[in-house]
Amino acid sequence: MSNLYNSDITTRILEAANHSAQRTEFRLENNSCYLSNLRLVNVGGSTTVNAGDQPNANFAQGPRSVIRQIELYSGNQLLDQIVDFNSWDLYKSILGTNDYQQSAGCALRNTNWGLTNEGEATWADPIPDPPAPRQNSYYSTVRNYLVTEKNLPDVAAEKEQAWVSLQEVFSFLNSSIHLPTGILKDLRIVILYNSVAQMNKLSDKNDIAIFNPSRPLLVADEINPGPMFDSFVKSYRGVNYTPVEGDRVVIKAIADDAVEDTETGNNKEFSSNHLLSGFTGKYVEKLVLTLQGTVASTWQNPVSRVHTGGRGATYNNANVGGRGSPNQWRQQIQWRVNGSNKLPRTGLVGKNRTLAMLADNTPAYSNVPASNWVSLQDPTEVLNTDPAFANYSCVPIEENVQELQLTYSRYGIYGADAETNAATRQQLFANVFGLVRKSLMVRPDGSFNIMYA
Repeated sequence: MSNLYNSDITTRILEAANHSAQRTEFRLENNSCYLSNLRLVNVGGSTTVNAGDQPNANFAQGPRSVIRQIELYSGNQLLDQIVDFNSWDLYKSILGTNDYQQSAGCALRNTNWGLTNEGEATWADPIPDPPAPRQNSYYSTVRNYLVTEKNLPDVAAEKEQAWVSLQEVFSFLNSSIHLPTGILKDLRIVILYNSVAQMNKLSDKNDIAIFNPSRPLLVADEINPGPMFDSFVKSYRGVNYTPVEGDRVVIKAIADDAVEDTETGNNKEFSSNHLLSGFTGKYVEKLVLTLQGTVASTWQNPVSRVHTGGRGATYNNANVGGRGSPNQWRQQIQWRVNGSNKLPRTGLVGKNRTLAMLADNTPAYSNVPASNWVSLQDPTEVLNTDPAFANYSCVPIEENVQELQLTYSRYGIYGADAETNAATRQQLFANVFGLVRKSLMVRPDGSFNIMYA
């Protein structure tokens, strides 16, 4: 299908070359030229749940949470990719103004992340951090309910799908104006989908029995043959871009018996050092650290705001499900690059300092009040019916990396049983995303070479 909206450009809607429950692949025509504003439509899926109450995808990502990994190739040459799409996209999803979240973001992404506060905040005495916390409450929060339909329905429905701008996903496209496929031959986009088990962590219910991704479409603006086409192809010399690359380390769990119900033993510090090799030999502009919990009870909520009571405590996932970044008690982060600490003194210490650095190094941030606090059952730092999950940090590096080390410290807090305060003791996956510098250079014979800066 195509639509001619001027004499130079034709908008084409392209079917997938192949599609299955595991992957979708789109292929662009060779010896043509496309604008870089490629976009996907009809992204989402349909589900079957055991008790028949259809779920929503997590509020920040919406139906695009069905994507596990997404890649851009020229032939077999990888141009750009996001390996852990859910962790990165969820982080990017909250980096937007609240106005955008309630208007264009809601309609295009089919999300529910615009926020409105109601009521009055009540506070106890100011909380020092340390020592142990005391109880506080904050504004009750109402999400944007412009989207009322279930966006993971039992059958594929057009109005429950999402739109994805691939320029927002791939730095290669965002840094390019046009894509001459006589040079970038066999240009293709590969989408890998989440399994049923993963979708149970990414929706507001965790009893999905069957999941099928929708068949997406690719919208591409193709340059018609003529002077504009000839000029674009002749002028193409390559592109400098900053793709997102990643690495992961495991932060070990704190044993339940490592903390005890005493004044001096109810919260103890545990520190670990981690060497990351995924950024060696690359110029890194920024590093983003997100954490991923491994204990299901830390993201399940028996009284979810959307499904009060639901089908019981084990069937409600709070906020963004199991892929949020759980907050940790008295967390400290230090990056060591090429033998030198990147942050002064002991590094990022304290919630507000971490949040301030995140705000300084990102374009915008939209989240619920107290989202950087720690959800504790006993004692309680914040009264919150949804577990807090916004433990994101963003640190500028601006250096060629030969050795990268993460020093991570947190305090485990005692719980009367294995689930009480488990969020502070659970094993964590530390997902590290780095913006690295990369270049595609076109050779005189029309072939190209990709190199790190």
